[in-house]
Amino acid sequence: MPGGRAGATRLALPPPAANTAMPTHFPNVFARFPESWRSLRQLLGNNSAFEELCADYETCLEHLHALSPATSHDFDREVAEYRETARELEEEIRRVLAGIHLQPAR
Repeated sequence: MPGGRAGATRLALPPPAANTAMPTHFPNVFARFPESWRSLRQLLGNNSAFEELCADYETCLEHLHALSPATSHDFDREVAEYRETARELEEEIRRVLAGIHLQPAR
């Protein structure tokens, strides 16, 4: 039946791109918490403290990935410190995500 098919096709379409587009900033946060992208977008749009937390996480990972045994006198210690800091920031992000209630879709 053509009418039924059109309805099914319409339901199967993804939401508009504006609702699904991931911000280009904080890529590591979205990569680490892909199941929470809607909550992340909501928080990042409304909570400057959360945005700062995510920026700290991004900066931590950027520094971690930039470390090199050739440029660091204490490479192993620095890597361990950055990994621990990243883990702590992830836990803080996770706690914030666990405590929010999404606004209903309109």
